[in-house]
Amino acid sequence: MKPPIDQHAGYTIVEIMIAIAILAILTALAMPSLQQFMARNELVGTSNALITGINLARTEAVTRSTAVAICPSTDGATCSGGDWESGFLVFVDDNNNSSFNGGEELIRAESGYTNPAITIDGTGGLNNGFTFSADGIRSAVVGAGTIDLNHNVATNGIQIIVNNTGQISRIEI
Repeated sequence: MKPPIDQHAGYTIVEIMIAIAILAILTALAMPSLQQFMARNELVGTSNALITGINLARTEAVTRSTAVAICPSTDGATCSGGDWESGFLVFVDDNNNSSFNGGEELIRAESGYTNPAITIDGTGGLNNGFTFSADGIRSAVVGAGTIDLNHNVATNGIQIIVNNTGQISRIEI
């Protein structure tokens, strides 16, 4: 005996449309969270690159027993005050002026961050660059300085704090 043939196998157009509508609603609800997640990851990556550069400057100052500076740079060859978004230079600062001059040894040139949604601003002596002395202490400074990173999509930014002893910390702002 043969089993009866099912005339109603598969999905109706109404069932498919309902499934698509539910999927569209769930996607619309998840999209802002995904944008926040991606913006936060971009901020963390950028702050990690800056912290790596700052740590490199401090480590090289102690290792070489001489002043080493880090400064923002738009062209990878000179210091440019306050434009951390364009990149930075780490160099031996022979004259202790936090500015890359002819004859000073360039340790690292970091290219800029191409995401226009991220802004990076320094305060407390960190806007134009700064120097670490041979013992790893930030030179000619009183108190902590900060570098603030913000993203036009993320609700919270990141703040990098470099205190007067040269220690670096990162907090969410």
